[in-house]
Amino acid sequence: MEANLERLKQTLALTEDEEAGMEVVVTERLGNDEQRGYPLVGRLLTPRAFRYDVLRSTLIAVIRPIRGMEVKLLSDHRFLLRFNDSADRDRALRGCLWAFDRNLVILGAIKDEENPLAVQLTWCPFYVHVHGLPLRWMTSEIAESMGNRLGQFIECDNPNSWGATIRVRVALDISRPLKRFLKLRVAAHEVTVSFTYERLPNFCYGCGVLGHILRDCRKTIEDPDVVNSSELQYGHWLRESRSVGMSAPGITQNLTSYNGPWGRSEGKRGAAIFDSRIFRQRLGITCLMWRRNWR
Repeated sequence: MEANLERLKQTLALTEDEEAGMEVVVTERLGNDEQRGYPLVGRLLTPRAFRYDVLRSTLIAVIRPIRGMEVKLLSDHRFLLRFNDSADRDRALRGCLWAFDRNLVILGAIKDEENPLAVQLTWCPFYVHVHGLPLRWMTSEIAESMGNRLGQFIECDNPNSWGATIRVRVALDISRPLKRFLKLRVAAHEVTVSFTYERLPNFCYGCGVLGHILRDCRKTIEDPDVVNSSELQYGHWLRESRSVGMSAPGITQNLTSYNGPWGRSEGKRGAAIFDSRIFRQRLGITCLMWRRNWR
């Protein structure tokens, strides 16, 4: 309901009386950080219904805030996380990538004067492996250039840890299809590199966009023939199968003064994935647990 009202505000014209508005005279001090907490706004990227109570309890269990947190549902797929300590909030934001039942959970910072329903949650950090790059082209400069071509470059692994691939951390626009290949030209030479993505949550094999699977895709509904596997342009091969732990532990190279919300890696840190399908029914309710992949 609230999300629909936000969209209507952008399209409907205000009447003269509505446009005039009102000036509020503040006679008491507005809430400080301790009173309002340290918030993040979250979005579960799925068209399907989900159990909010399960998501809430699982987020708290996985994030494990030292000084506690609250989770409040704002709309169908958007929620507010309120932390009692800024360190817990920052750690949760840096801990992306999160997923619930293989559906992407996007967390974003919110400013003091900002409406949480109006925060644009369309970017999320991923670790991307670049395949097919000539050995002499495996440089930090080329890694950064490719990262910015994919989205917003954040960082890359130390070049000394690279083998057959290079690993780059990039903020991706989740409203756009995943990039599978890229033609790369250096001087008079050209190669086509391919990409795989670590811990890739649900995405569509028909259109390549995160947030839904093939049977929920509008393209599939409009053209059922797209389901023919021989015509699918995306697939499970976009998932990087190798463990993150095989990379050089805790070593990254900072290449730019990136000031995005996710920050840089700081030694060994986990990114959690929680999936109700790997758990069992106990006492008639779905009990969720989590696993943490350290890097």
